[in-house]
Amino acid sequence: LGLKFAPPRGWSGAYKGTVQVRRLALVGQARVASSLAVRDFALSPCELKVGEAVEASFELADFLGSPFDRQDVAVEAEILTPGGTTERVKGFYAEDFLFRPAGERGELVPFGRPRFKVRYMPRSAGRHAMTVTVRNREARAVTGSAPFEVAADPGFKGVVRVDPRDRRYLSFANGELFAGLGINARSPYDTRHEAMAPQTRWRDRGLNFYREAFPRYRAAGVNVAEVWMSSWWLALEWVADAPGNHGVGHMNPYRAWQLDELMRLAEANGVYILLVLNNHGKFSTFCDQEWARNPYNAANGGFLNDNEAYFTDPRARAAFKRTADYIVARWGHSPNLLAWKLFSEINLTGRSSAFYQTPAMIEWHREMAAYLHEHDPYGHLVTTHWSSNFYVINPPIAALDGIDLLTTDAYGGNTAQIADFIEGTARCPARYSKPAVITEFGGSPMGDSLGNLRKQL
Repeated sequence: LGLKFAPPRGWSGAYKGTVQVRRLALVGQARVASSLAVRDFALSPCELKVGEAVEASFELADFLGSPFDRQDVAVEAEILTPGGTTERVKGFYAEDFLFRPAGERGELVPFGRPRFKVRYMPRSAGRHAMTVTVRNREARAVTGSAPFEVAADPGFKGVVRVDPRDRRYLSFANGELFAGLGINARSPYDTRHEAMAPQTRWRDRGLNFYREAFPRYRAAGVNVAEVWMSSWWLALEWVADAPGNHGVGHMNPYRAWQLDELMRLAEANGVYILLVLNNHGKFSTFCDQEWARNPYNAANGGFLNDNEAYFTDPRARAAFKRTADYIVARWGHSPNLLAWKLFSEINLTGRSSAFYQTPAMIEWHREMAAYLHEHDPYGHLVTTHWSSNFYVINPPIAALDGIDLLTTDAYGGNTAQIADFIEGTARCPARYSKPAVITEFGGSPMGDSLGNLRKQL
C-alpha cells in the first residue's frame, strides 16, 4: 500500500495528518462471494516416500474476506490411504518468498501469487488420493481426487512420542528410543547481550543464523533445538512494528515463511524442533514485560484491558485456537516437530508469580492442550514450561492428561546447585509418570563466566 500526502495549496509551516488503515475490518464487512472458484490446483510431488510431505496448492478466484477466518474460508483435505481409511487435515493461506542471504539478516523478496495450501505427511506406503474442500458462509467447492504414490522408507521412524514401555523416556513411533542432545536456539538475537556480554560479536542474523548453525549442530551430534515464536522473531500476531504484522487475527506471512525454511533446515540436518507458541513476556507485566506492546491489549486496538484476561476471555481463547489451527496446518506435517510448547515460563506470566497457580491458568492449559491433541492428526507431543527449576512445577498443570512431558530449567547459584536441580528433575517422572526435560540451565539466565560455564557443562 503506497500513500503520498501533500499539504493543502497555500499551506505554510509544518503539516501533520493521520491515516488509519483498517483493511481487515473493511474486508470483514464485505459480502463474501456466493460461489467459490478453485483455480490452478497443483499437487507436488506426486511420488514421494513415507514421512515426506505432499503439498496441494490453489488460488481462489474473486476471494473476499479474511484468509485467516474459517468463517470466510475453510480449507480441509481428505486423504484416502492405501488401507482404506480417511485422514483429514486443514489447509492454510500462504504467501511465498525468495531468500537472499545478503547482509547480516538476508532479505525476503515476495515471489508469486498468494495461494491456499494443504500439507500432509503419509505414514504408509502405497497409492493415496487427496480431495480438497473449500467452504465459506454460503458455498463450497470440491476438487477432484488427486492421486499420489508413496514409497516405503525403512529408515522412517515416525513422530516422537512418550515411550509406552517406560514413561520416563521418549521414543519414535517405530519403537526406537529417542535420545535428545539439544541447544536452546530460541531466537537469533537478544538485545540484553549487549549489556551483559559486550565482548561477544553476536549480531542479529535472522534466518542466516539457523542456516549456519544447523549443519554445525549435525556435525556435533546435536539433534534438538528449541525455537520461540516470540514477538521479535517468529510470532505470527503482533503490533505493526515489523513487515507483515497486523495485529490479532492476521498471520505474518514473512515470519511464517521463515519458519517454513527453518523447519526445512531442521529436517535436512536431523534437528528436532521444540516449538514454543508463546513466550511469557507477551502476557506479563512483571517480568520481561511486553504486554504494553501486545496486539491483544485494548491500548493497541485489541479487546483486552488486562493481560491475565487472555487466559479467561472467550474471544482470546477462540483467537488462540484459530492461531493453533494455522500452526498445526502449516507445520504439523513435519516429523522433525518434536513438541508443541504452549508457553515458556508460565510462572512469569500475569501480574505476579502467583498467577500460574490460579484455576484460570490450569483450565487454560487443560483446554488448549486438549485442543492441540484433538486437531493434530499426527499426535505430536504437547508441553508447557516452568522457569528457574523443578521446584516451581505446580502439580495441577503437570498432571493434566494433555501435557505429555514436563519442561523446566536448572538455573543455580553455583555448579553444585545446578547438579542438584538436574538430579531433582530426573526424579519428576516418578511423581508424574511423564518424561522431564531441562531446556535451559546454567549459573544464571543472565549469563555466567566462561570458567563457570565449563564447569557446568
